[in-house]
Amino acid sequence: MHGRSSLQCLFLASVLAAWIAPSWAASADETSEIEETQRWVPSVGIIWGIFGQDSEASSVTSSLTGSNPPAPARPATSGSQVMLAPFAGGSFELMSPRLHESGGRPRLFAHVDGTAAMGFSYDIAKEGEPGTLIPPSFPVPEAEVAGQGSKTEAQAESAILTGGAGVAFAVALGDWRFRIKPSVEYMREEIEVKGTISRAVTRPPIPPPPGASTDFRLIDFAGSKTKTFHGIGPGLEIELDAARIENFAITVFLSGQAYALLGGRDVDFSDSHTDAIGTETASWHFRRDRWLYRSSMGIRFRWLPDWAD
Repeated sequence: MHGRSSLQCLFLASVLAAWIAPSWAASADETSEIEETQRWVPSVGIIWGIFGQDSEASSVTSSLTGSNPPAPARPATSGSQVMLAPFAGGSFELMSPRLHESGGRPRLFAHVDGTAAMGFSYDIAKEGEPGTLIPPSFPVPEAEVAGQGSKTEAQAESAILTGGAGVAFAVALGDWRFRIKPSVEYMREEIEVKGTISRAVTRPPIPPPPGASTDFRLIDFAGSKTKTFHGIGPGLEIELDAARIENFAITVFLSGQAYALLGGRDVDFSDSHTDAIGTETASWHFRRDRWLYRSSMGIRFRWLPDWAD
């Protein structure tokens, strides 16, 4: 419920920003136009949005000790899932004076964003109902012991760092003033992958059909691994001048980025279970898609002291 409430807040804030931006722009005083293109302009902003990426996972176990013919301790699993991570945070940007008077008054800019993602955990691959294995208090068939199954889950860690640099071009549409800002972007993110596999096996001698028993060998596997990913790719932002308060120009913006992950995209780990009867092993595999996408919007406060009338 908490995650759903947070998403609703993000949605309402996005709608509010989109609704007030045109009215702010229209109300700006034409006689107090800020001549800013010949100065350095720092700014801070509030940003929110969502990351999205496809992923896949699988798990496999060794043969069960004593099985004849050989059979895995638990069936192999595989699956895929689009992982979404809503986020909110802050942004700092620095924009240079214009490079040329014509051609949209191009200006260089660079930004760095620190955001906190809402940690939704996704079951990428799942089989059965994995959980805590509890010996039954009355005879049951092996398949009816609760808690058996396998699962591979992944979750984005909260802190995500992004940044980029590019060129901003000024565009005027009537009273509205925009900046179109293509850029090259960087992203750093951590993903935690967890795996669990559980199995109950009737101890010998095997009871006659229907095979009900209270004596089971309980096999549990568990493991996890966290990996840091880096990505670079293109970005595009559209920024609208909205209002002016004292020494600050307020803008609203929409942006989108695509990051190609660098290096290996696989996460692998394993675990084993050993008791008096034997040893079994389990391994998990997680793989991210090459591309990660981000869509965001926000409000920026640009510092422009002593603007020219």
